[in-house]
Amino acid sequence: MNYIALLTAISLVIGLVGTIISKNLIYYLLSPIITRAIWAAIFLVSLLFSKSLFQVIVESIVAFPEILKTKKTYRKAWIILTMIWGIYQLLLAILFLILIHTVSVSVYVTLTMISSVCDIGLTMFSFWFGRWYLGRTRVANSDN
Repeated sequence: MNYIALLTAISLVIGLVGTIISKNLIYYLLSPIITRAIWAAIFLVSLLFSKSLFQVIVESIVAFPEILKTKKTYRKAWIILTMIWGIYQLLLAILFLILIHTVSVSVYVTLTMISSVCDIGLTMFSFWFGRWYLGRTRVANSDN
């Protein structure tokens, strides 16, 4: 199952339905703050479970060898990335909350759209980091 697509669709539906029901521009403007805060909570709360959200997402896309899954660094890589994504989402929610009160609507909307480009950059970093971090495990091959 593609969890990223599912979670993104849910976020979009919530934003769309909320805007339509409220018929208010404020809900549209608050939607990025609410969505980022929800994502932050989901990522950070997932750290309390045996598999973090990032690990669940990655394992739904990539089949890793069982021997790699037994390494300490395997789970640690996903915990690190889940923490990065959770903190990133939380910081954006806080930033947007500040910006909505301090800049014009057009600047605010532009900055929320630019954040989507940052999401792409963080996704690319996540792929690189996972590959690099797990590659260290295979090279070291001594951590168990």
